[in-house]
Amino acid sequence: MKFKAHTPITLILSFWLVAGMVLFTGSPAFADRTYTVSGPAKRLNLPEVVAKVNGVDVPSHHVNFEFNRVIRSNPNPLDDKQEKLLVAKIIDSEITREMVFQNAKEAGTTFDKKEVDESYDVLRKQFSTEKAWKSALDARGIDEKILRHSIEMDLMARKFLESKVQGLVKITDTQVKNFYDENKARFKRPESYRSQHIFIAYVPAEKRMKMKRDELKANAEKLRDEAKVRMDKVMKELKAGGDFSELAKKYSEDAGSAEKGGDLGFVYKGMLDKQYDAAVAKLKPGEVSPVVESPYGFHVIKLNETKPSEMAKFEEVKGSVQNHLFTEEAKKIVSSHINVMRKKAKVELLYKP
Repeated sequence: MKFKAHTPITLILSFWLVAGMVLFTGSPAFADRTYTVSGPAKRLNLPEVVAKVNGVDVPSHHVNFEFNRVIRSNPNPLDDKQEKLLVAKIIDSEITREMVFQNAKEAGTTFDKKEVDESYDVLRKQFSTEKAWKSALDARGIDEKILRHSIEMDLMARKFLESKVQGLVKITDTQVKNFYDENKARFKRPESYRSQHIFIAYVPAEKRMKMKRDELKANAEKLRDEAKVRMDKVMKELKAGGDFSELAKKYSEDAGSAEKGGDLGFVYKGMLDKQYDAAVAKLKPGEVSPVVESPYGFHVIKLNETKPSEMAKFEEVKGSVQNHLFTEEAKKIVSSHINVMRKKAKVELLYKP
């Protein structure tokens, strides 16, 4: 297994910001997991302030924003218990964020306004018009000022936590080589393949956000039939000579791959659903599958390339192993600092899901 490489900046921020967050299983590996404000939104019925940290409000609009980000990355609706658990975890994460931000300010941590502008622009460019942009923000209970402040908080907290780790973690080449030698099985790459797919969901994103779980269950058969009709239209155009990539861009309901013509890149066997793997196993490069049904909807798959199982060479994974070891040590330091801050902070929880 090849560890995902992280820069120190990324790993420190990602650790504290999502510490304790629950990842609900059941989402396909090809789901869109990018940080985004596009797509339908659900407004939670929360009080304006959900907690206080040293007398400073933790507003619910941050909770709404993060809730929608997580929900959008999952194809299946959450039941009431899961939703409450998710909201509770997000509130706890927001308390931590405010606490670290306060400590960063107290320490005199600064940020470059250019970095704020760049992060803001990445989100803004997801929308072609100012009206669509404002509408998306409003649906999530935030505005541009709130969003910019949120970005500033993240930047300051990130820089503050980096300063706590900087110079304290040193990973030697010997440690890296020993880890590789002692964990050879983790570096054996399974068979992999590169494919494209056109995905039609049982429950489109806009309905997933608007319909309650019981309503979705009651209409499951109808929703499946509607999805089948949409897939039949895709197959008709494919059989008429339509270009696979262009049809994926036009019809696929997998937001993460549609704009890339349905391209999922190389994935290891077993990463996607068993129905997907089974369909790919019957194809030769260049061939297109019949309609494949998975727990999430319908797919039509085009296989582009395959790679056999192989052992990753040390030089190929040296950098990612080093980052992995660095991450583990940095987590311990960051966690220790956060625990100290928690003990000193006065936290008032004003809302419990």
